[in-house]
Formats: sequence, C-alpha cells, structure tokens
Amino acid sequence: MMETLQEVDVRPNAQTVRRRRFQLRLVFLSLMGLLILGVLLFWSIRWYQYNRSHVSTDNAQIEGHLVRVAPRVGGYVQAVLVEDDQPVTAGQLLVVIDSTDYVLQVRQAEAALAVARAGLESARTALAVARAQRDQAAVALHLAEQEAARVRRLQADGAVTQQQVDRTLAALEEAQARYQLTEAQLRNAQVQIAQAEAHVHQMEAALAQARQQLSYTQVRAPISGQVAKKSVEPGQFVQPGQPLMVVVGDTEVWVVANLKETDLAEVRPGQPVDIEVDAYPDHSFRGVVASIAGAAGVKFALIPPDNAVGNFVKVTQKVPVKIRFETPLDPAYPLRPGMNVVVHIQTR
Repeated sequence: MMETLQEVDVRPNAQTVRRRRFQLRLVFLSLMGLLILGVLLFWSIRWYQYNRSHVSTDNAQIEGHLVRVAPRVGGYVQAVLVEDDQPVTAGQLLVVIDSTDYVLQVRQAEAALAVARAGLESARTALAVARAQRDQAAVALHLAEQEAARVRRLQADGAVTQQQVDRTLAALEEAQARYQLTEAQLRNAQVQIAQAEAHVHQMEAALAQARQQLSYTQVRAPISGQVAKKSVEPGQFVQPGQPLMVVVGDTEVWVVANLKETDLAEVRPGQPVDIEVDAYPDHSFRGVVASIAGAAGVKFALIPPDNAVGNFVKVTQKVPVKIRFETPLDPAYPLRPGMNVVVHIQTR
C-alpha cells in the first residue's frame, strides 16, 4: 500500500502576519518620529542661533519724500496742467494763478523806481553844484585871507587907513560866512544823495519783490516724482499755503522700522539688514542701518503722554530706526512710501 504524504502548510498564519506588519509599522513610525525630532531639533537650533544674531520686526514701512505743493500767493486758478498719478520733473509747471493784479504791481514798482532814479540824478546834480559853490567860496576865502594879512602888515607900517582895514576885515568875514554856507549846502546835498540812493534801493527791492510775487503765480513741482491727492481745479480761489497736491519723490526711498526698546541693545548703524516687502514676497532686498532716532516714537505724537499725570501703565516703547537700501533698486520692483515690510537686522 502506497504511503500518502501529508501536505504541510508552510504559510504563516494571520496572527503572525499581523505581528510582523505591526513591527514594521512601529519601526517606520519610530524612524519617522526620530526624523521629525531631528528636523525640529535642527530648526530649533537654527532659530535660536538666528534670533541671537538678528533683530526682526514687521512694524516697518517704506518711507520717501512727500512734498505738499501750496501756492505762495493767493488768487483765482487759471489753469491746472497735471492730473493725479502723473509723473512730473522738478521745476515743471503745475498750476497757473491769475497774474493780472501782480503784473500791475510790477508796473507800479517799475514806475516808482524810475521816479526814485530821477530823484537820485537830481540830487547828484545838486551835489555837483554845491561842491562847485563850496570850491568857489573856498577860493574867495583864501583870497580874502591873503588880502587881510597884507592889509594888517600895511597897517603896522601906517600905509593904510583904518577905513581900508575895516573894509578888508568885513570882506574876510563875508567870505568866511559864504564858505560856511556852501559847506552846509554841500553837506545837505550829500545827505540828499544818501537818501535818494536809499530810496532807489528801496524801490529796487520793491520791484524785485513784485516780480517775485508775479513769479509765484506759476506753481512748479519742487521735486521729481508723481502727483497725488490733487485738490485744485481751474476757477478755484486759493489762499497762500493752501494744499493743492502732493508730489511723491521718485529719487530716494528708505525703511523706517519701529523696534522695541528691548531689542535695541545691539543695534548699531552700519549693520546689514534683510528686507522683505509684502508686495514682492519672492524678491528680497538688502539694506544697512543708517541711524537710530534720538527719541521714542511716542515723543513725536501730537499729544505726548505725561506719566506724571494719572495712573502709570508701563508700555514697551518703539524707537524708529532708519534703514537705507544698500544696492540700486530694480525698476521691476517699484517701492512706494507706505508699503509694509519685514526687516531682519544682523547684529552679530
């Protein structure tokens, strides 16, 4: 009888399979946990080292030159030559104010100057006449003095009568009086010259001022940039100092970061800065600390708090730090005042 071989099932049972899968899963999770722990530890060390060598804040904005354009004279607006957001160059004509009254003032000043100059010429002529009369009187006085001296010598010798002596001395006194009179007239003419010259200078200044006032009827751009907040229209009456528009400068921008006072211990001018602009998250900028403000920002408030009044609550103050860009700006990434940025100052 043929012996039947029993088949042996060498396949592992279900419990063994589950145990092996659990062990593999446990090993995998353990490795993943160690990997995650290593990554967290690595980034924690990096974060700690970065924070030790950097000061960061998101309380920072782009700043620039914002110049408010205002007229220096009043009048009706004749023309407005720009629109909002229009680029302008320094000296470009923006607004024209009616100049009729100012032209008349210039003409009046020119006429007054002409009269003053004519008065100066008249005074110069009078001075020349007075000087000539004084010189003539001086010659006459000299001759009278010589004649008086000669008569006195003759009188000592008895060669002239007393009547001749008296007549000669009277002529001398007359010559002296005439000379003193011409001297006084000359001094008066010199005073008149000084007054006429001062009047001419005064009228020249008045004319220069009138011409300057006339030039102010043409309101020009103080800097190159872009027009913003235009609030003037033709026909409007404007007053001196009234805001008409703002020109946002395009020549320079910088960053002002408001750092906590507790973060300023190691911040110094000249330290490098990484700048992240919210508008361009994929582009980074490099800068350098330019200066640290001389006072906390609260001291520049319209109404600074007075800690000596009322209840005192200690608040961590913010100190403005100016940061300038280190490299030329890329026109593809224009920076405008007011944009939010994040700065990282490397202090070590």
